[in-house]
Amino acid sequence: MAILTRDPETSATALGEWLSERFPDRRGAELTKVDVRPDPELLDFYEVFAGLRFSIVMVRLATLLVDIGLLADAGDMAVNNPVSHLLARILDLPEPGELVIV
Repeated sequence: MAILTRDPETSATALGEWLSERFPDRRGAELTKVDVRPDPELLDFYEVFAGLRFSIVMVRLATLLVDIGLLADAGDMAVNNPVSHLLARILDLPEPGELVIV
């Protein structure tokens, strides 16, 4: 089963189903008496949160590459990258620009 698709809703649903099937109960639940299965409503939040954190990493990376001299100019790398495009699709926002992967 392909978990990642171009459709964010299908991707999140498939991931939630896969996680529920793969980890129906964990040893932690036996010890703590807490159900550790993923909550489908929280998966959306954590998917967006992960995208936000990785977007922050990309902004910092672009800044560092220019600061240490590996790139003369990062252009729009900080905001126009695959991570920000996926995050924009998930949030139904306009994509930051044309994505060019070399």
